[in-house]
Amino acid sequence: TTAYESLIKAVNAYNNGDLDLASNALSSVDVSKLTTEGKAIYDDLVEKANGELLRGYKTEGISAYEEEDYQTAIECLEAAKAIDSSDYEVLSYLAHSYRMTGDTANADINFQLIINTYPDTVRADNARVYMSEDALAAAENGSGNQTENADGGENSEEPTEGEGSGGEDDYEEDYEEDYEG
Repeated sequence: TTAYESLIKAVNAYNNGDLDLASNALSSVDVSKLTTEGKAIYDDLVEKANGELLRGYKTEGISAYEEEDYQTAIECLEAAKAIDSSDYEVLSYLAHSYRMTGDTANADINFQLIINTYPDTVRADNARVYMSEDALAAAENGSGNQTENADGGENSEEPTEGEGSGGEDDYEEDYEEDYEG
């Protein structure tokens, strides 16, 4: 299959609403064999397909989280993260999904991504509240980042007074705060 045959297959699949087939076809395109015009079509299609895939995975993952189906949430949100690893909603819901399943290590990885991607923000402060003590100590030792809660108290496995119990209602409040200022 030539690069252009794969590109045509991807365009047709995308136009027919088959994002999975379009993505698979795009992954088999040898971009180095495309002309400038072909590369422009390829880039445009990748952007459109990835945007739609991201929205779909993200929506399905958030819905699964809200239905307390954390394993499905993790699967969908990991797929969304593979497309855009800086999307705050994806990282936050993914971290909390891992946290709700007791997978502290993966929760901490995603909370740390939030802190690294959004330093000096309420988003980073909220992520620190939910990180395990071990992860916070490692972050402090490795990068010199401050590991105090937003209110200046020390972190513990449970959020401090005023930070909520870590349940879904508290997460939604924290999430809303992130967008309010």
